[in-house]
Amino acid sequence: MAIIKPNNNTISAITALPAAIPTGKILQVQTAALTTEVTSNSTTNVDVGSLSITPTSSSSTILIQSMNHIYIPQNTGWKGALINIKRGSTSIFDDHGDQGYGESVNFTDGSNDRVMIYHNVSYVDSPNTTSAVTYKLYCRKYDGTNNVRLKYAQTSSLILAEEIAQ
Repeated sequence: MAIIKPNNNTISAITALPAAIPTGKILQVQTAALTTEVTSNSTTNVDVGSLSITPTSSSSTILIQSMNHIYIPQNTGWKGALINIKRGSTSIFDDHGDQGYGESVNFTDGSNDRVMIYHNVSYVDSPNTTSAVTYKLYCRKYDGTNNVRLKYAQTSSLILAEEIAQ
């Protein structure tokens, strides 16, 4: 919203919003392209990539987003891939959750079919610091029968952090 002063309809008469109205600005954006294909044949987390961001205020929140191409090769039975995001060594997002089956990718089928999907995660974190914060992305398979691949073939994956003023 702009305010135009009476008797002056010029562009120079437009003023900014009053300071008392919060605007929730994005202060900075950091991205990391995940350029190496990662294959996991384990139910233990495998490091996919990371990025660091240094918040300008301890009251800022950080919007973490990861965009991943997940590929699970042909195999009969259950197919599953789980994503985990950690701030330092603390897990802040875990696909396994309370459900036990994962919310990333899971698919069961009696034939020999594969799974290919772009999977996106968005998570808002409040690190409460002005020191550098490192976010790490992990992936693991759900069960013991399938390999899971991230950034398969000519595809790409990305992790992004946006600092949002509060």
